[in-house]
Amino acid sequence: THDTKRGEDTRARLAVLSEMPEEWARQVQAWSRILRARRGDVEGTAPPDRNDEYLLYQLLVGTWPAELTGIGTPAPEALAAYAERVKAAMTKSMREAKVHSTWAAPDAAYEDAMLGFIDAALDPLGSDAFLGSFLPFQENVAKLGVQNSLVQTVLKLTLPGVPDIYQGSELWDLSLVDPDNRRPVDYQARASLLEEIQAGEGQDPGAMSRRLTEWQDGSIKLACTAAILDLRARLPNLFDQGGYDAVTVEGSSADPFCAFVRAHLGQAMVVVARRFPTRDVMQSPEDATIQLPKVQGGVWRDALTGQEVEGDGKLELARLLRDLPAAVLVGKLDEIRS
Repeated sequence: THDTKRGEDTRARLAVLSEMPEEWARQVQAWSRILRARRGDVEGTAPPDRNDEYLLYQLLVGTWPAELTGIGTPAPEALAAYAERVKAAMTKSMREAKVHSTWAAPDAAYEDAMLGFIDAALDPLGSDAFLGSFLPFQENVAKLGVQNSLVQTVLKLTLPGVPDIYQGSELWDLSLVDPDNRRPVDYQARASLLEEIQAGEGQDPGAMSRRLTEWQDGSIKLACTAAILDLRARLPNLFDQGGYDAVTVEGSSADPFCAFVRAHLGQAMVVVARRFPTRDVMQSPEDATIQLPKVQGGVWRDALTGQEVEGDGKLELARLLRDLPAAVLVGKLDEIRS
């Protein structure tokens, strides 16, 4: 329901955890020992219960602000502001779960224990052990989550149908549930960043790669969105009437990749995306290939990066996706197809 739907980029991060269940379990156990020991709960039986504690760790990994990632221990005021968001989400969760507290009859003692647990985790002066363990893991998950987010963005803008872009999610949407997901959207910031992106496109061939390296500001997501929406505006019939056919990925490393082609009256678009960001597909890049249709001039152009790709012969996907986890290749077919 809307009460459990966190921001799309929060969900993209949490999907990463399904690829590292053993490591995730080890981290959760370590964080629990650290925080409970600090509170004198050696037996691990004091509130909050394990389910609420586990939800807290999940929320922290999923919603840790991008601007606070990769900078070491954030400033106390930044952590305090974030802690208030987490407390509001956990209070809502506890009351709606109706296990230890409810909206009708809040259990102040249990809720205070949970909120105190959050304070203990996010206290920059007294939580060195927890933050020292948590932050490196969180940063790794966040970077992998960026890969998931970009794949999700590209697919929803290129698949058949009308893409749904939730207000504000042109940049990273790392929101929690209501009331966190009702915060006002800074449209001026998005408009200014879009102007900057559009002014620089075509002049910097390495722009997308640089944006991915500096992913925290969200410009990589906005740039991908803008590039494909521009393509949709220039080729409306392709998106409105174009077909939708699978492209076979061949090779022993094919599993992480998916690809499809959309074509209409000689105009074609081939979309390739790399799933499962924890897998190192560059170890054997020649083991995952697709056969591109022949196009006029023998060259496809990636709408995201501007990269030109020869359209004759097999294409190695790991090399195609060296900079981004997805590509949107556009070209004119030699033979007209619908």
